[in-house]
Amino acid sequence: MLTTTVAQAWISRWDRQQEGYLPDREERFTALIDAVEAGAGRPDPLILDLGCGPGSLATRLLDRIPGATVVAIDTDPLLLALGRNAHSGRMALRFADHDLGTSGWAAALDLDRPADAAV
Repeated sequence: MLTTTVAQAWISRWDRQQEGYLPDREERFTALIDAVEAGAGRPDPLILDLGCGPGSLATRLLDRIPGATVVAIDTDPLLLALGRNAHSGRMALRFADHDLGTSGWAAALDLDRPADAAV
C-alpha cells in the first residue's frame, strides 16, 4: 500500500535523481516561481504545472504563493500516484491525468476560470 510516508520518501529520491541531471534545478524553480509571482497579477493565481511529475514544482509554488491554486498535469500513473499520496492534504493542489499532446486536454480540466500562468 502506498502511504503518505512512502510516497514522500520516493519523491525525495526522485528529486535527488533529477538534481543529478539538472544541478541548478532549484535555481530554475526559483526563477519560474519569481516570474509567476510577478506576472500573475493577483494573490490567488490559478497555475497549471505541465508535466508535473510527482508535484515537486507545484508544492514549491504553493509554499511561496499560499493563495494559489495549482493544477498539476501529467500522464505517468506512478508519478501521479506519488504526488496524490504525498500531497493529499494540500487542498489547493489537484493532480490531473491528461496527455498534453492530445487535443482537448485543457477543456477536460474543467477550470472555473482561465489559468493565470503555466509552468
